[in-house]
Amino acid sequence: MQNSQNSGNRGILEGMELHREDYADRDSAQKSDRLIRSRLSEGIDALMGSVEWLKTDLLRKGNQKHLEELEDLSEALEAVSRRMEGDRDLPPPSGQEGENERSYGELFEAHKELVSQFGKIQKEVNKITAEGVVPGTEDIERIRRLVRHMGETAKNY
Repeated sequence: MQNSQNSGNRGILEGMELHREDYADRDSAQKSDRLIRSRLSEGIDALMGSVEWLKTDLLRKGNQKHLEELEDLSEALEAVSRRMEGDRDLPPPSGQEGENERSYGELFEAHKELVSQFGKIQKEVNKITAEGVVPGTEDIERIRRLVRHMGETAKNY
């Protein structure tokens, strides 16, 4: 994992680039896995804070129309954040030539996908929490689908 000022990631992942060579062996792949999961968990927690702020703001303004949907979204974000937290051990080397490299390569690809999914979720949450915006059911459902997809990806890796 290297930091770069030119990374396309935003927010909590800004400056982080994924490199295949960071997944060359079990130890480096494990280190990368911990870092990515930690950063994604922090980022998701920040998005939950934005959604909570939106709920409070809507309540303060007397608009209760989407509170239940936003609560469901918060719960979905929290579930994905919990999935990202904690250490997990990668399987030990199998001894079969090429199998570990393939496994670590799949982890690298999964991490790229998770980072991409996070970016999409972040963009959508930023849209509905922008000043003067009142989110619609479709907006919230679109984010919830993205969060579910990210949760499925995380479950598989």
